Amino acid sequence: DTVGSGQHPNETISYVAIEPGVGNDGSFKSGLLGGVDEVWEPLVFGGSYPGRFLFGTIQTFAGGDPVALRHQLLNNTSVYFRVQEEASADAETGHVDETVGWLIFD
Repeated sequence: DTVGSGQHPNETISYVAIEPGVGNDGSFKSGLLGGVDEVWEPLVFGGSYPGRFLFGTIQTFAGGDPVALRHQLLNNTSVYFRVQEEASADAETGHVDETVGWLIFD
């Protein structure tokens, strides 16, 4: 038990690595979306994914303040992404462009 000891316990790290593209059967698509800042940025998938299982993560960390990835209005053919900067150090929440990696599948 490491509680209160100042030691961090061992962790298991899992990941998925996939190149931008479309699956052979068209059931998934992945890519990169650049220019994502604090303003909602649309992404059109270029296909229909009625199951709408979406994964997304920030691929770059160009700004000096921590951000989290947000999405909204996910449907069969598109979604909107933005980064949300936290305001614990200052009230300013503008952020520079980041690149988002995404994966959609049915």
